[in-house]
Order: sequence, then C-alpha cells, then structure tokens
Amino acid sequence: MTSKQITQNITINLNPEQKQILMSATASIQEVKIKEILVNGVCYHHAGLSPEDRRIVEDLFRNCNLPILVTTCTLAMGVNLPAHLVIIKSTKYYADGEYRDYGESMLQQMIGRAGRPQFDTSATAVILTTANDKEVRIRRVRSLVWP
Repeated sequence: MTSKQITQNITINLNPEQKQILMSATASIQEVKIKEILVNGVCYHHAGLSPEDRRIVEDLFRNCNLPILVTTCTLAMGVNLPAHLVIIKSTKYYADGEYRDYGESMLQQMIGRAGRPQFDTSATAVILTTANDKEVRIRRVRSLVWP
C-alpha cells in the first residue's frame, strides 16, 4: 500500500494544530488502516471507503490539515480538492484479468486535479510509466487540449 510505504519512509513536518486535528479525526474514522496512518499526515481515498470516512478524509485534505492523499482514480472526476502536486503512479489499470492503458481523457482528468484555480496559481503533475511507454505517453500528454 503506497500510503503505508510513505509513512514508513518519510517524515512529514506537521504543525501542532495539524497533529491535534488529525489525532481527533481518528476517533471518527471507521477504517482501522486509516487510523494507523492518518496521524502521520498521510491517508488514502478509494471508492470502497464508507461515505463518512470519505467525507472526513476529503475535508482534512481540503482544509490543508492532511498534506498527502494517495488516491485511486476516484478523485479524477468531480471532487474539487487543493492538490498542488499530482503523481500518477501508473498509466495502466487492472480490469477483467488484464492491464489496460488509461485513456487520454482519464489522464487529463487526473492531471487536472493539480492546481485548481480557486486553490493554487501553479501546479505540477508527474506521470510514472514504463520505459517502453514513455515516448507514447509524452506525445499523448503534449497533444491534450487544456481548457
């Protein structure tokens, strides 16, 4: 699990207020694995979370009390959160017994989560892919039409 690896390998400098808010939030969280990592300033988000856990995690991130949020593509559509940096860990997803490429529109949605105008004036997106797919991905991202 990426969020657990992050907590094991880096230390996030949280201010005392953030620490207190995150510690308090663990009392309301249902998922045990989230309780274990949240106090470190890292959490994850996916479609399988309970609606209440999703709301708490999104609010913590939106209010800048949760510095790192690891997510599946569930946040690519419709949720407006203040991400300055988006890292796409893979350009493929697993479905029906095989790995498939994300389409350009999905990549654009994921990249577009960084630097939302009401939250930020700049942004960074990092796409991790295989060496074989690198040139194809560069061409595809450069060909995207941005609003």
